[in-house]
Amino acid sequence: MTNLSLAPLFRHSIGFDRFNDLFEAALRNESGSSYPPYNVEKHGDDQYRIVIAAAGLQEDDLELEVERGVLTVRGGRREKNTDSVTYLHQGIAQRAFKLSFRL
Repeated sequence: MTNLSLAPLFRHSIGFDRFNDLFEAALRNESGSSYPPYNVEKHGDDQYRIVIAAAGLQEDDLELEVERGVLTVRGGRREKNTDSVTYLHQGIAQRAFKLSFRL
């Protein structure tokens, strides 16, 4: 795990505390997990998008919740009928996850 301190940058940014908090929050998520990988994209002054690489999961396998300024994304493979499928190799991780982002 890599720790990145942005404290030296903040000394010269008096009055930009909110921006600094948002910047730090974009570099880490609240749960501390790095699975699954994700991107935080900025598309305008107040437009952002979070892209999560949840291989093997479908939209029905994801749950989104916003509470007190925190977006929580939960995902996990629901039980599917796999009687008709025989895997010769199953290498796509389908484990459950929870990511939280401060808005």
